[in-house]
Amino acid sequence: MEIEQEYNQIFSNKDADFNPQIMRFLSNVLKYKKTGTVLDIGAGLGQNSIFLAKNGFQVEAVDISDESVKIIKEKSVGLNILVRKSDIKTEPLVSDYDIIISSFILHHFTKKERNAFFEMIQKHTTQGGLNIVSAFVAKEEPFEKTNEKGYPIYLLKSDELKEVYSKWEVLNFEQIYSKPLYPSKPPLVEYAETILTRKPL
Repeated sequence: MEIEQEYNQIFSNKDADFNPQIMRFLSNVLKYKKTGTVLDIGAGLGQNSIFLAKNGFQVEAVDISDESVKIIKEKSVGLNILVRKSDIKTEPLVSDYDIIISSFILHHFTKKERNAFFEMIQKHTTQGGLNIVSAFVAKEEPFEKTNEKGYPIYLLKSDELKEVYSKWEVLNFEQIYSKPLYPSKPPLVEYAETILTRKPL
């Protein structure tokens, strides 16, 4: 799997300047939930999972990368985090969660896959539960691009996250200028959006 191999390479590069912070608005989650179950999709280096586990949540961290799973397991010893490898595109959810996190994975999803993903995570969020999603967006076409490695990149439209969650309560939303996802001229990605929403009771 090309994406799996790419992220295995990224996470195994000990010299890389890749030390992501917790996602935007994650600390705001504590205003609305004090305890509960969390699904962290595309958990990466585990910073989001570890933050919530240290704040009393029961966390399930999943990622497509073997290296990611290995790193999170090493970093989360003693914390209430279940770490497992999973391709969320092909492995449907079977449990419900109080909080579901998706941090910058959607540029690997076609529009059809993205629609199915949103339908799935919204269905498997408990009533009054939270979704927090970060994604790369484009303000104008084309929304599908090819990076320098030949991989397709699928960008959301500006404010698409608001449309997806139009029936939920939007607690926080922000669009920011983003560093280019890949070195390219012009950059493939210029903007990113993060939304924190609550499912109706």
